[in-house]
Amino acid sequence: MPLYLTHNLRYVSRNLCSHFLRVSVLFRDVTLICEDAEDIWHVYNIIRIGDTVRCSTFRKVTTESNTGSTSSQRVQTNLAICVEATDYDTVGSILHLKGKNVEANAYVKIGAYHTLDLAIGRKFTIYKSEWDSVDIDRLNLAINVVTNADVAAVIMHEGLAHICLLTDTRTVIRAKIDMQIPRKRKGFGSQHDKGIEKFLEAIAVAFVRHIDLTVNIFKFRLLNVLLGFIMDSSVFYLFTLFTNIIWICNSYDAK
Repeated sequence: MPLYLTHNLRYVSRNLCSHFLRVSVLFRDVTLICEDAEDIWHVYNIIRIGDTVRCSTFRKVTTESNTGSTSSQRVQTNLAICVEATDYDTVGSILHLKGKNVEANAYVKIGAYHTLDLAIGRKFTIYKSEWDSVDIDRLNLAINVVTNADVAAVIMHEGLAHICLLTDTRTVIRAKIDMQIPRKRKGFGSQHDKGIEKFLEAIAVAFVRHIDLTVNIFKFRLLNVLLGFIMDSSVFYLFTLFTNIIWICNSYDAK
């Protein structure tokens, strides 16, 4: 998951590219950012006892002055712990990881216990001695919004369209088509109709380009289109052809 590669669980490690399966085996670590509670759930199922996790955290530090007085303050630092226990807070969508610090740190001794909190929007890195097929499949499932989508939708208005994927928790915009369409004027209706044709063709091309119809095609059960301007009989056949993209692919997959 290079930064913002997907609108789902994102990976931002400089070691990684879109071919996660290949790279994870080579580098044994992945840096992630969770975007919603579903992502936290996936991470909960990926992290195992014995894995090392690093992220930014707060630690209460007590210092003693020359006079013998002590003072405490919370400092922010980066810690890496070897995970010994996990606790998933379903209400707050936070994953608590308890373990011993494994890297030298100015505030925390090696071997000292600490609890890391993995939350939505917080970057963290997971290190594994070996990524097994179960963990890799889970991560690929999390980062691939196409496999999680239940509906492919196109939301249209004259000259503007958004191609979206709908999951249980989010709407992901895969493409935006914004075209200037000539106004329909008396005696110049053909220019308007040609503009509509080009607009619909651009939508169809973008749909095929950004929606992988070879992955769980049966999930694309519905095409939501706000008709509005498209009821003119002169261009309605193009709308019919466009919607048939979904119907044809679903029929082929069902065979």
